[in-house]
Amino acid sequence: MTLIPHDLDVEILKERPETAPFRIEDDSAADWAVTRLAEVRQEIEAIQSMASREIERIKTWCDTESKTLVARGTFFESLLEDYARRQRHDADRKSISVPHGKVSTRFTQPKFEINNEIFIPWALEHASQLLRIKQEPSVSAMREHLVIDGTKLIDPQTGAIVEGAVATLPELSITIKINEEE
Repeated sequence: MTLIPHDLDVEILKERPETAPFRIEDDSAADWAVTRLAEVRQEIEAIQSMASREIERIKTWCDTESKTLVARGTFFESLLEDYARRQRHDADRKSISVPHGKVSTRFTQPKFEINNEIFIPWALEHASQLLRIKQEPSVSAMREHLVIDGTKLIDPQTGAIVEGAVATLPELSITIKINEEE
C-alpha cells in the first residue's frame, strides 16, 4: 500500500497511544510540522486559484450576457426619469403609480462643499453653533501618562485609579513563516 503525505500524517498520528495526544517535542518534529503546514497551504492556494479562474470566467460571461440588457434598462430608466420630471414640473405629481410599479420624485437636501481652513475660523468668530467638538480618548496619551497596575490604570501624579478604563494583559502573538524554496 502506497501512502501519500496526508496518509502518512494520519498514520503517524494514529501510532500515538490514545492517552497521549501528539505533541512536538523537538526541532526535527517542528520542521516536519512546518513542512506539512506548507503543503496544506499550497493545496489551499491551488484550490483558491482554481476558484478564482472559474469566478473570473463566469464574471466575464455574465458581463457579456448582461451588456445589452443593461443598455435596455438604462434606456427605459431615462424615459421614466424624463416623464417623472415633466410630471413633477407640469402637474406637481410627486409619484406616478401604475399597475407594474411606481416612479417617485423628491428633492434632496442641498450638499455643502466646505473649505475647513476658511470656514472653521469664520464659524469660531461668527457662529460657533455651526461647529461640533468631537471628544474621544487618546490611547497613545493614556499609555504615555498613566501607569498600568494589573488591569487598573493609575494617574501617577495623584495616585488615583482612572475610572471608565481598564487595561488588558498583553497576549503572546505567534507567527509561523514558511521559507520559500529557491
